[in-house]
This record gives sequence, structure tokens and C-alpha cells, in this order.
Amino acid sequence: MPCTTARRVPPVFFCNIVRMYTASADTSIRFWEMNDQTGDALVVAIGQGHTAEVTGLLLYKDLLLSSSNDGTLRLWDKSTADALKCIPVSPAKLLCLALAPSHVVMGATDRIMYSLPLSSLEA
Repeated sequence: MPCTTARRVPPVFFCNIVRMYTASADTSIRFWEMNDQTGDALVVAIGQGHTAEVTGLLLYKDLLLSSSNDGTLRLWDKSTADALKCIPVSPAKLLCLALAPSHVVMGATDRIMYSLPLSSLEA
């Protein structure tokens, strides 16, 4: 579900009714919650771990997945913002990620599509 705002937001974002997730060139992911009374979004956590720009975000079950120009896929607990796993994917920069029926797929600057089974993401 897309979100709209009158202010500039980082280039990658995803939201649902209560929680939003944003990422940008500063290598972090911000976890936001909506205040029901005021309608304001408040940062409740900042996920640190990537060493280059975060280029994609994706929700899968209770996980937030992030891709980065550092060539890694990171898994976060979407409720607590805890970093759960770092998966080296490519020596090239990851540009995007998408969910397929049984895999997460990532595109990279080396013009290769990388694919990981969803089963490998679960602890």
C-alpha cells in the first residue's frame, strides 16, 4: 500500500496501517509508528548494519528484508527492529528486491538476478 506525504521522504519506503519503514543513503532503516490521535509518524527505532545505501525493503511474515549497495540482504524483526541475519549475496551492489512465490529475488549492478529460497530466511 503506497503512502503519501507532503514532505520529502527517503527514496525507499514501505508502510502498512500502523508501521512504516524507510531507508536511504545514510545506510540506516527507520522504523516508524503512527500516532492515532495526532496522525504524526514517530521514529521508534533505527536499524544499523548495512555499510552502504539501502536500496530495497520488503515485508515477509514477521521479517523486514533490506537490500543494499554493500551486496547483502539483511533480515530484521519488523516489530522490535532487531537485526537477525546478514546474508552476503553479491560482490556487486544490490539495486532492488522482490518477492516471488518461493524465493526472494534481487537485481544487482553486475546484471545478475540473485535468488534465495524463502525457507533459507527462516531461523
